[in-house]
Amino acid sequence: MSGDRKERGQTLSFDVLIAVSVFIVAVIFMVYLFLRPDRPVTLEALAQEGEVISGQLVSSSESSETAVVIRNRLDKERLQSLAGLSYDELKGLLGVEGDFCIHFEDEQGNLIDIDDSAVTRYSIGSPKLNFTVLDQQAGTESVLACGS
Repeated sequence: MSGDRKERGQTLSFDVLIAVSVFIVAVIFMVYLFLRPDRPVTLEALAQEGEVISGQLVSSSESSETAVVIRNRLDKERLQSLAGLSYDELKGLLGVEGDFCIHFEDEQGNLIDIDDSAVTRYSIGSPKLNFTVLDQQAGTESVLACGS
């Protein structure tokens, strides 16, 4: 009789172990689904981050650390300072999570060179992104890698 109790106790312990294991796997799976970084991004989230970046880059006072357009004038020194940061540093400074690409155009729609060195650089941001430049006069378009 005592052997029968022992077998039933071992079976019960094994069943509990399986149930706990299944529960832990289910919890880990749920956490993975909700916290994975490759969640689809909504248009609203992109627009909101675009507004955040615009708000950080455009200011009416010089007190903003990230402002490069102050009182509707582009401050090339500040722009070059931001361009000198790594992408991750700039992303943290702007306080955004998504990838971005920043470029500036003059009144005629021409790209503005960000860097005054011998290398022409039209944009700053994620090297994974491209942007399209339309030449309306010539009727052509070019695709440039961000950071080039």
